Amino acid sequence: MECIIMMSMLARIFEHRENEKKCWLYGIGFWMIFVICNSIVIVCNVKYGLISEKIRFASYAILIMLVAFGFSVLTLKGNWRQFLTTILFYKSCVIFLSFLYKAFEEYRRNLFGNDMISNMAASVLAIVLMFLISEICRKISHPIRTRISDGYWLIAWSTPVCLIWLWVISYPSMNAGSLTMVELNLLMLVITLLGYELFLRLVGEMEKQMELNLDNQSLMYQIRQMNDAEKMLQQARTARHEIKNMYFYLETLLELKKYDEMQKFFEETIWPEFDRYEMISTGDRLVDMILSNKIAEARQRNIPIVFDVLLSEEMHVQKQILCSLISNLLDNAIEASKSVREPDIFFSMYEMKGYLAIEVRNKIDASVLKKNPKLITTKSDKTAHGIGMKIVRQITDSYDGRLEITEENSNFIVRVYL
Repeated sequence: MECIIMMSMLARIFEHRENEKKCWLYGIGFWMIFVICNSIVIVCNVKYGLISEKIRFASYAILIMLVAFGFSVLTLKGNWRQFLTTILFYKSCVIFLSFLYKAFEEYRRNLFGNDMISNMAASVLAIVLMFLISEICRKISHPIRTRISDGYWLIAWSTPVCLIWLWVISYPSMNAGSLTMVELNLLMLVITLLGYELFLRLVGEMEKQMELNLDNQSLMYQIRQMNDAEKMLQQARTARHEIKNMYFYLETLLELKKYDEMQKFFEETIWPEFDRYEMISTGDRLVDMILSNKIAEARQRNIPIVFDVLLSEEMHVQKQILCSLISNLLDNAIEASKSVREPDIFFSMYEMKGYLAIEVRNKIDASVLKKNPKLITTKSDKTAHGIGMKIVRQITDSYDGRLEITEENSNFIVRVYL
């Protein structure tokens, strides 16, 4: 019953990869695996005496957590680290609850005896208590979308393990039915639940901070877009006054048959201006504005940039999110290309099998991942810089997508699938 309750709890916390019916078929399969393996351990313990009681207890706990973890990874959407965290905290609560339950066994037997009805009632009570713990964990839990440091996960995993270890150290010196044992188990149970809630609250605050960073960056980008639009408007007004002089100059060169000078004027003056303010047309006005702005920014720094974009009319990605994602990826590529001998940037974005696929390539002179595997900003002001890739990871996680960062043929490549 504990195995069923644990898988049911996980299935109600996280979204299903498949339909609910298929999810429960997987659950039945994992439950059967658990029953068979645990039965083998029991037979080895009871019939042959090959396994001690402590080893049987440890093997049961490990086996049930492995089964629940396998069920989660194969059937549920989410971070495997959170699956493991939820399972560890729940199992720890059940362990403390079970020993608290055993502490009252002596009183139960004295009051109600040891007949079959009394034992059945005790078993039902144990199942109800496990279900109540699962409900408390479910109420506390929420899927974590933000990518957090592995150190936080290690702290979360070590908390229930350390509590159980402290209990194991204290257990031999206490009587099973003593008041001290009851108090200790109650304390451990409360601390475990509070520790789990505290961890999730901490992560929730981190998620809010990341969302705030995302909103602030989006606002800053919109302000920058307004400033750029104002500059382009001013340039257009200036060009309007100069265009007559330009036409007059070209007409004069044509009349004088100075074709070489005319060609030179086109190559050095007119075409670079066209290239500089090249407009992208993807069918989405916001994407067009962002990409056109990034083309101008890259070419002002003499960085060649190529785009390959094919989008449908309907995208299921919020415009604010898409704006931030594209901007961060291209800003990182342009920034990295400033110090490269022969810079080159390639950007592609298209829809494929329900996914929005984005790829950004930029040339590198030396491996970035070897020198800086965590991609920590090298700028002195780390509070103002270095959040770009964090925001990209957060967006990818929030859409249950995938982020790939690789290096191939002297190219630094970032691929995002939403």
